[in-house]
Amino acid sequence: MRRAFLSLYSLIVVAVIAVGWGLDQFWQNHSPNERITESELQLLQLAEYWLAQVPPAERQAALAKIEKQIGLPISLHSYEDFANTRIFEKISVGEPVLVETEEARFLYQRLRPSELIIRIRQELPDAPDPLIYNLLLLVFYLAIALVIFIWVWPLSRDLDKLEKQTKLVGSDAVPPQLRIAPSSAVYDLASAFNRMGQRVRDLLASHKEMTYAVSHELRTPLARMKFGLEMANDFDDVQKIKKQLAGVREDVTEMDLLVNQLFAYAGFEHSDGKLDLQPGDMDAFIQHLISRAQSSPTQKELHYQFTNELGDELVVCEWYLMERVILNLLHNAQRYAKSQIHVILRKAGEKYQILVDDDGPGIPPQERERIFQSFIRLTDHTNAQTRGLGLGLAIVRRIIQWHNGKAFAGVSPLGGARVGVEWVVNSPVT
Repeated sequence: MRRAFLSLYSLIVVAVIAVGWGLDQFWQNHSPNERITESELQLLQLAEYWLAQVPPAERQAALAKIEKQIGLPISLHSYEDFANTRIFEKISVGEPVLVETEEARFLYQRLRPSELIIRIRQELPDAPDPLIYNLLLLVFYLAIALVIFIWVWPLSRDLDKLEKQTKLVGSDAVPPQLRIAPSSAVYDLASAFNRMGQRVRDLLASHKEMTYAVSHELRTPLARMKFGLEMANDFDDVQKIKKQLAGVREDVTEMDLLVNQLFAYAGFEHSDGKLDLQPGDMDAFIQHLISRAQSSPTQKELHYQFTNELGDELVVCEWYLMERVILNLLHNAQRYAKSQIHVILRKAGEKYQILVDDDGPGIPPQERERIFQSFIRLTDHTNAQTRGLGLGLAIVRRIIQWHNGKAFAGVSPLGGARVGVEWVVNSPVT
């Protein structure tokens, strides 16, 4: 704070002095000439009139009488006294002239038709006491310093807070939320820092969760693969060996799926969320994705139904990402549905909605928010097809948040779970 205060104070003081000196020089060089006031002009005319009425021998007595009446020193001078001055030309033609010095104002008028010049002297008020002037000047600069301090102190205080929080980013600790008043000059910077801190916390949590998931989820298929290979090595029967290798192949497929999910989730975690919004036919898009989901291998016979309440209206979204959203919703329903899956496309107010209903066991109310967190899976011992990392719905939530929307879960009319997304209606891109 000290350096900021001194630098700003020095800048303002130098600016005040420089601007003040510059304006003073400009005024002195370009200001209009001193003007004789109306009362001063009348005074000169009156003195000229009185002196013109008296004989030359009596003019000194008349001067003393006039000086006593007007209360100002008045005197007569000859042409020779002003012959080499810059005001002589004006005086000689009869113009009144004013000359101002630091001590007095001098009024000059020719006493026509003679070659004498009347001079009246007006004393100026005494200059202020230098001590008082210097004290006032000191008060002025102290007032500037006080105003600057009042402005700089909150800024310096908030910057100190920001500096301390920033130092925590480089340490093992994650900085807590920085509390800065909205009126602060660094409020926008503090808000950006808080968003960065929250992002760091999310990334650290995601990293821990991913490490935990990799260490636990890959361990089981690896153990099964090792066991299967050992068993195949002990068999002489070709059919038994093929059966063990088929099991190993399934485990490899499962590991490949897990790794792909991890890579996809990591990619979405590090994406900046910028979207390429384009209008398109959501009806045909969903029907195509349902066909893809139906062709995926499953041990259940599932019946799919699709309802479009939008008609021919075009939907604006990022289509590549929305494909991942819909497929993840369908795959989630496939894991838990018994026999039916119903997909609904509709508009609720100013938002698009895609709902996926199933007739499975449903989602307990206390779990409906958790299922959208990464690496969260619901336990369902009645269904053997529910293995996975728990990343599908976390990816759904991240993508739909980029669309200024949200993901939600509830109860399906089919008796199971309803998982859906909604996002704001955007104008078609031209």
